[in-house]
Amino acid sequence: MPVARSLIRIAVNVAVDGALAAVAVPLAWWITDPMGAIPSAGFCIPLGAAVLLLAGLPFRLSRQYWRFAGMADLLTVTASSVLGAVLFSLVLYVLGLGPPSFGFPLAHGLTLLALLGAPRVAYRWFRSREQSPVAEADAT
Repeated sequence: MPVARSLIRIAVNVAVDGALAAVAVPLAWWITDPMGAIPSAGFCIPLGAAVLLLAGLPFRLSRQYWRFAGMADLLTVTASSVLGAVLFSLVLYVLGLGPPSFGFPLAHGLTLLALLGAPRVAYRWFRSREQSPVAEADAT
């Protein structure tokens, strides 16, 4: 049973991280070029998700326990975001699509970091608040 629960957790992490990475591509594109459209968006958006999931493999991003998220996990998210943004930009250059500006990899990396890190921190914070029912009068 614990193995099944672990596989379900990993599948949920992959789905959530992939969806957030897919959202990061148009958001970063808009940040760097507000008036421009994403060339072949049907290809670039899934590519952003796939590249992040690939970049997260060496850092074991999809195996994280969100309820225990700490500084080490945020460093993992940071490293995965940087590697994912670099790989995504390299793939765009190789395919000749090219990002809208030289600042796109930086914007994409920071967007990935914000979109992947914020839910982990928020989940950890909400879980810790409901597990420690300390009365305000007792907390000094």
